[in-house]
This record gives sequence, structure tokens and C-alpha cells, in this order.
Amino acid sequence: SHTNPDMRADASSDTEVRITVVNEDGIRLDGFNEAVHVSLSDESLGVIRSNSEVQMEGGFGTAVLRSSTIAGKLIIHAESVGVNPGVTTIAIEPLSPAFIQLTADSDTLFTEEGETLTLSANLFDKYGNPVLNSEGTGGLLQFSITPETSDFAELETVNPIPTKKGKVEIKLLPKKLSGPIHVMVEDFNDQLTPAAIRLYAKKRVDFEDIKSANPNVLFASLLG
Repeated sequence: SHTNPDMRADASSDTEVRITVVNEDGIRLDGFNEAVHVSLSDESLGVIRSNSEVQMEGGFGTAVLRSSTIAGKLIIHAESVGVNPGVTTIAIEPLSPAFIQLTADSDTLFTEEGETLTLSANLFDKYGNPVLNSEGTGGLLQFSITPETSDFAELETVNPIPTKKGKVEIKLLPKKLSGPIHVMVEDFNDQLTPAAIRLYAKKRVDFEDIKSANPNVLFASLLG
């Protein structure tokens, strides 16, 4: 077992890991005074600050775990000769959101009717861990297209949009013209580092159209 239920990926959260050797009825073996080896399933998530060889006294011993800056589920193993190994799992949680990451399912938005492109905004803490629960911080995200590129695309949804498990998805719609698209996303409460992405709107060129087009029409088509 462990004593800190609120472990954070901040490189400073500690918890005391309590090791108890018991018999098949769950009763502590007071006469067990051997060493128990403590190990971690993933050493990138934390480190045993105390000696990994815990000297048991009366069937009981402790070790101290410190988190790293990586969030995740960490399994602690305790093993000793002559007894069955024991395990406990610790959930190391990310910190509060610090910045937004903006991605798209394609860097090209085709201008034909019915075409769309999906933008995804995700929240991360300052160490780059995804924050699935915004905990009241960064809960509303505001998307915008820069004025100089707004002739080429528009957003499908009205802003601002609440995050769900640290994520927002929004559709980008074409405006029939070809050109660059610059999209920004900001925290509505201005607490997070914003993000931006550069995309491009262009006409889908069909191979049959290319074969049948004369050079001047083809040149104009490729220019958009």
C-alpha cells in the first residue's frame, strides 16, 4: 500500500510505500526479518529514493517513492525469497493544463462542397503530459481564423467550446477559394499558452480533367 493518494508528475511528490508480509490468512508474520527487493514497472515514472532493498522488521518495512515529470500508472513490485511477491499500483496524475496543442487530420482542405477538415485541440501540462480532466482550468477554448485568410475557410461551430476530457474537436469548412488558412486556438480565460496551425485550401484536381484540359485551362486550374 502507499500513503499519498494525490501523486503528481512534478518530480517532487513523495509517497511512503508500506510493505507487509502476511500468511495465507492475511495475518502479519512478525518473525519475518528478511530483506525485500522493491522495483518499479517503469522507472521513467518515478524513483525509489530509499534503498530498494528494504530490511523488514517484524514482517513490516517501508520505501519512499518520488514521482518524475511523466504521468501514468506505476506498478510497484515487492519480492523476497520464500514468499509470494506483492504489487501495488499508483496513479501519477498530470499537473494543471499549461498549453494547447492544435492538430488537423489533414493539412489540405479541398474546396468542393461537402468537404471538411477536423481540427483537434488538446490540453497538456507544462511537462507535456495530456490533461484529460481540465479541473476548471482551460475549460473553454476559442477558435479563430486570421482575418487575412478568412476568405478560404470558416469554422462550423460557434465559439467558445468547452473541453471534454481535455479535448475539443471542430470542423473546418471550405469557401470555394484556394489559399492558405491560419487557425488559432486560445483559452477563453486567457490562462493557457495558445496554439496555431497553417493549412491550405485548394481545388481537388481530377486526373481525367487534366487529360482533357488544354494547357491554359490546366494552368488556371492548378493555380486555383
